[in-house]
Amino acid sequence: MYQQLPTGVAFPKTEVDIVQLVRQANLDGFTITARSAGTSLAGQTTGDGVIMDVSRFMTELIEINEEEQWADVEPGVIRDTLNREAAKHELLFGPDTATTNRCMIGGMIGNNSSGSFSIKYKSTREHVLEMDVVLSDGSTATFKPLSEEELEDKLLHQTLEGDIYRQMLELLNEHKELIEKNYPHPEIIRRNTGYALDKLCEMAPINPDGRPFNLCELLCGSEGTLALTTRARVNLEQLPTERMLLIPHFRSLEDAMLATVEAVKFKPSAVELVDHVILDATKGNQTQVQNRFFIAGEPSHILIIQFEGDNAGILEKKIDRLKERLREKKLCYSYPTIKMEDDIQKVWELRKAGLGLLMGLGKESRTPAFCEDTAVRVKDLPAYIRDFKEILEDHETDCVFYAHASVGELHLRPMIDTTTEEGIETMKTMASEIADLVRKYGGSLSGEHGDGRARSPYIEQVLGEELMPVLKEVKQIWEIG
Repeated sequence: MYQQLPTGVAFPKTEVDIVQLVRQANLDGFTITARSAGTSLAGQTTGDGVIMDVSRFMTELIEINEEEQWADVEPGVIRDTLNREAAKHELLFGPDTATTNRCMIGGMIGNNSSGSFSIKYKSTREHVLEMDVVLSDGSTATFKPLSEEELEDKLLHQTLEGDIYRQMLELLNEHKELIEKNYPHPEIIRRNTGYALDKLCEMAPINPDGRPFNLCELLCGSEGTLALTTRARVNLEQLPTERMLLIPHFRSLEDAMLATVEAVKFKPSAVELVDHVILDATKGNQTQVQNRFFIAGEPSHILIIQFEGDNAGILEKKIDRLKERLREKKLCYSYPTIKMEDDIQKVWELRKAGLGLLMGLGKESRTPAFCEDTAVRVKDLPAYIRDFKEILEDHETDCVFYAHASVGELHLRPMIDTTTEEGIETMKTMASEIADLVRKYGGSLSGEHGDGRARSPYIEQVLGEELMPVLKEVKQIWEIG
């Protein structure tokens, strides 16, 4: 949706290169847009200044610590590359976007990425242990959880880093009630609207009983606007030894939404929605035709529900109990169970193909990414989707519904022809109406793809006018101390 010619492009090889770039930017007055693989969908990787691209050289997987279960990586490390190495130690980095074979850890931090298994692994924010960064004055800093004594020491530093700690704590203490009142509902796992001030309010000393103060949680989801990452230490999880899928088939979206509310009660690791638009598109794709082996009839929607753990018997019992619940409520017409690993992989390949297939639907079925990752509480999802469909009807269009039902975030792709002025105006009007709807449900405008250019104009509608000066002050603190 965005095209802009930058002033130039930088390909740093080391932290020193990034320091030099930042200092040059301060001297010459140009902006820096941080970029890794460029898979983001909200315009974050375009800018009129210098694009700092870490994908060419800053790609070293520095270390995997098997005993303590963490990895040190440069920002250009591809997520699947990390997990191939981690798997040799029976470990994995949990966040799992649809673009894992090309997206990079630096970008996942910038967007606070999550993915299909966020009901279990949540978002990148929960897995970043430590970050080395370059600040806006060209100085360097390491952010991590701080003990009370370590935080007191940081507050004494007469540097930009010290200024950041002092002023951020002051801002949080002053605006804590406003932040907690206006930010998305605490139950919503996927929440990337604005800077993550609500997460900092959960920490000591703002919350005396909270976890240690850690600015990494603010940098995750900040889209490179506060600091530039040069190294990250990320948490690794133990690989489960068993997994199985239950794939109920539905005749309506409403039934699929009601089934989602029931499914999450059984603690699955994923509940992913795939709709008829994507399923129909797979029929014309040579690779995906083979991955349709489990489809029975012509479902309007399916849910891909994964259970995983170390005991196959327990997983089978969970699936049987969930099947019985769905039968009682008469929501589905077919309930295939997939147990073979090769077949499970094929199912997930079909799910991950969804975005690419949508992009090729043609002019009459364009699905621009302007509202595709709004998030609400799971129990609010059926009502939210009903209200969303009313907006679609008002604009005489339809929508693709798919993805992360387990955490109240569906990828919603209204079909709009953005090659026309009328289509562009329709998109803008709908974006504003959807922002109002998100606020009605205490939701997040972005569940994983970030605000970027697409959603920044609507942050005020969702978080409220009073919070805008606070968000601007955060940016000023990190820019000038």
